[in-house]
Formats: sequence, structure tokens, C-alpha cells
Amino acid sequence: MAEDHGTLWEVVRDVVAEVAPGELDYVEGLRLIDDRTVTRAMRRRRGRNEPLGFGSTDLVLLATPIVWVVVEHLVTRGTDTLIDRLAKGVRSRFGKRQADRRVPRQDLRRIARLRRQVEVEARRRGLSEEEAAAIAEALLQRLELKDERTGPPER
Repeated sequence: MAEDHGTLWEVVRDVVAEVAPGELDYVEGLRLIDDRTVTRAMRRRRGRNEPLGFGSTDLVLLATPIVWVVVEHLVTRGTDTLIDRLAKGVRSRFGKRQADRRVPRQDLRRIARLRRQVEVEARRRGLSEEEAAAIAEALLQRLELKDERTGPPER
């Protein structure tokens, strides 16, 4: 078993590929942008029909901002120890790309919280319950989590 789920960008790309393949080209472009900049843009409140502002036109992103915000929260909150926080600060000061941040393994207690985070973020962005559920399921599957509704992940 690996000690993490991969990078922030890898997890977002995999989940978006599952639930919104039309957004995949855009997600590929995020790799070139510092993830702090992406996070700020993704956290902005936007209407369902408003494009995300990186200079793109006529582009409506539905799943990408939700997945990014929730997974970025896992990365940010995943460094629990003082040493981890100090090391992260030193790396960021000396140029380590933020997009290389790793998504830590999650325990089963995080399942309900992750599902709720996806649902809240999806509602905030105008998605339906079904769309939110599909995003949550894809994220839980990518993170290899299980619960009574999804069952164990396929191996």
C-alpha cells in the first residue's frame, strides 16, 4: 500500500476524467499554474454559467473546481504535525512547486466528511444532487475509500 494517493493534480485529473471528461483539457493546463493561484481561482464564487477566469472564454467548469477545492483541503489539512508544517514552509520558500504536494492517505472516518464537502461545494456552485453524488463517488473511489453505499473499491 502506498503512503499517499499521489499529487493533488493527479487526484483531481483522475476524478475529473471519470465524471467530466470534457473538462480534462482544462485540467491538463492547470499543471502549468502554481496550485495556490489555481486554488484562489477555484474558491471564487461563480454562477453555474460563468466561466472560470484564467483568460478562457466560453468555458464552463462544473466538476473541476469542486474536486480541486475538496482535494486541496485534504492536502492542506493532511499535514498535522509541526515538523510537517515547518518542512512544507521551507519547501515553499525555496521553490518546490506546490503542484507536487501529495494527497495523504485518509482514514475511514473521513468518508462522511468528504462526501459532505463535495455536496456543499456542488450545491454552492449550482449542481444537482445527482451530479454531486457522482463526483463524491468518483473521489471516494480514487482515494480507495469505501462506505456502506459504495462498497469496497475494485482492485
